[in-house]
Amino acid sequence: LTELHILTGNVVLRQDNTIFTCDSAIQDKKLNTIEAFGNIHINDADSVHTYSQYLKYQGNTRIANLRKKVKLTDGKGVLTTEELEYDLNAKIGTYLNGGKVVNGQSVLTSKEGFYYADTREVYFKKNVRLVDPEYTMATDTLLYSIDTEIATFIAPTTINDGKSTIRTRSGYYDLKNGNASFGERPIIEDNTQQIIADNINYDKKTGDGIAEGNVVYR
Repeated sequence: LTELHILTGNVVLRQDNTIFTCDSAIQDKKLNTIEAFGNIHINDADSVHTYSQYLKYQGNTRIANLRKKVKLTDGKGVLTTEELEYDLNAKIGTYLNGGKVVNGQSVLTSKEGFYYADTREVYFKKNVRLVDPEYTMATDTLLYSIDTEIATFIAPTTINDGKSTIRTRSGYYDLKNGNASFGERPIIEDNTQQIIADNINYDKKTGDGIAEGNVVYR
């Protein structure tokens, strides 16, 4: 027999180190599931906090499906989307229909994203765009570290700072310190010049750039 518990008014539920709060919930004891409504908050061992307006939670697999005004935060970066699957065992959050991560002054958007709570990294896929006060970055795949603020390129990427355009296929950009490394024949160009090389390293603080390997300057 199915045993349903209907809970209303400041509902608090706990499973191991995870605490769920919401306005109301339906708990299926036999299937070990929770369907929750209104002002949902999942406190996962005080490390990751997730919020939404609707939740379907599978207690046996510890997978939470959240919808409507979803927000996930680890205390530094904030991920927002309309639909998120969060695996509390693997500590991986997945969105497949558009999401945004804000970390300091950097805003990253993509159609798909995979947040890894243990390493505090986000793997962005499809229509990836990073907007910073000083430049815009567009690519199809990007790995971003919330702690170090380093964006690693693993697909053709275009960076535009309003003065010059950089096209690269690999490397990284350190948003915190301004260092960058571009590989696989990057191209840097503006209105007056173009530089192509096997690898280009750039230090924003000093303004120095070093091009290495089969350098072409026009």
